[in-house]
Amino acid sequence: MDIVDLHKKIYDKIPRFISQSPGRVNIIGEHTDYNGGYALPVAIDRYIEIALSPRNDSLVRIYSGNFKKEGEFSISDLGITQDDELWLKYVKGAFWVLEDVGIPLYGVDLTILGNVPVGAGLSSSAALTVSLLLAIISYAGVLYDKKLIPLYAQRIENEYIGVNCGLMDQIISVFGKKNNALFIDFKTLNFSHIPFELGDKSLIIFNTKASRSLASSAYNERRTECEKGLDILNKCIGKEYKYLGEISLEEFESCKDKLPTPINKRVTHVINENMRVKKACEYLEKKNLVGLGEILFSAHDSLANLYKVSSYELDTAVNVAKNFGVIGARMTGAGFGGCTINIVKKEDVEDFSIYTRREYQKKTGINPEIYKVEVVDGAHIL
Repeated sequence: MDIVDLHKKIYDKIPRFISQSPGRVNIIGEHTDYNGGYALPVAIDRYIEIALSPRNDSLVRIYSGNFKKEGEFSISDLGITQDDELWLKYVKGAFWVLEDVGIPLYGVDLTILGNVPVGAGLSSSAALTVSLLLAIISYAGVLYDKKLIPLYAQRIENEYIGVNCGLMDQIISVFGKKNNALFIDFKTLNFSHIPFELGDKSLIIFNTKASRSLASSAYNERRTECEKGLDILNKCIGKEYKYLGEISLEEFESCKDKLPTPINKRVTHVINENMRVKKACEYLEKKNLVGLGEILFSAHDSLANLYKVSSYELDTAVNVAKNFGVIGARMTGAGFGGCTINIVKKEDVEDFSIYTRREYQKKTGINPEIYKVEVVDGAHIL
């Protein structure tokens, strides 16, 4: 059942607006966003959709097609309630942030439906928040700056939900472009589109289905380690850089002996990862997918051995892909579970799926999910 039929079934109304926002995978540039570095994500053809119908009162009613649950609240009471389930908190958070920035709010009936896997590291929460904001603002009928949507979506996560996330997921969900990656400079939040044309290759996502329970605590720990590394390097260099991403390779090399273990490993990953992102852009512009693949393998090694955010399941997924003969593979996202990305010859996709599923399951006991994805445009009103 599509979202229009589901909305009609729940509310006996045809929706006024339908918004659609994509999930994402990051091609290269992991754990660089909060370090003022570079990243190169793409929007993928997995979406969260919101259908909206007007009401004549201040009530917001919501039905989640994925969870098969409903909820409601009044726009006059947008405080966090401990009993609210997480998906409902995200909806309330969208209204809360828009009220805070002065967007007029009205009672509405909402339906949520999507095919971005939850908990897989493909940014279902950013797709949800962006789609919600787009639908609510569109119904309010006010002019707005599209560049504010990612900032509003991040505020929902940081201030309402309490998740200390960066901005990459929200930016790519809004500004993704078909057959393009998005080069983002997190020092300035400037971005540009880089052609992402795979020709006779396909982008395959391998969902390890492994728990990401360690991701949150390790994420905060890595941020702290990077902040400590920045402080040590600033004192050595004699500068007051705000981000590790501002430090040149020469400055890092001259001061790296001052960094204690494991902070030296974390900082080494960030410095080298930024260079990998820039090199990946060069390879994509030259359509050198073999070079891009080598960078993916190198990035995974760095995330596993220097940044220490991989896992047995992620390493296994990359190793079985490498044994199959893919052009490139690495973990993507915060780590400790979630997905790997793989660049595979189109003619080999079916064999790749059969082989990697069998070998991964043999080694982990987990039945993975494998998706062939296309690179698509960002959020919009259907």
